[in-house]
Amino acid sequence: MRIFEAGDAAYLFAEALTTHRTALARLRHSIEARSAFERAISVAEQAGDTHGAGVAALTLIEELGGDLSYDELSILIDRAKSFLARG
Repeated sequence: MRIFEAGDAAYLFAEALTTHRTALARLRHSIEARSAFERAISVAEQAGDTHGAGVAALTLIEELGGDLSYDELSILIDRAKSFLARG
């Protein structure tokens, strides 16, 4: 995955992170999954892929929402809305 991160295809790296984090979440590796979700959001945003960042935030909510506080969910929903409005 480091090859994608350094190259012009950062959006592919973000997509790979999304797939990885979803698998982690479904295996109940919540801490690792959350870290991968946050990284995917960051990489997508840095690559200018605001739609991808929004989808990553929504997927985090879908996969790990039960493990998040109300405040964390609220922040993530606002971030997803913001990304998707721009994407």
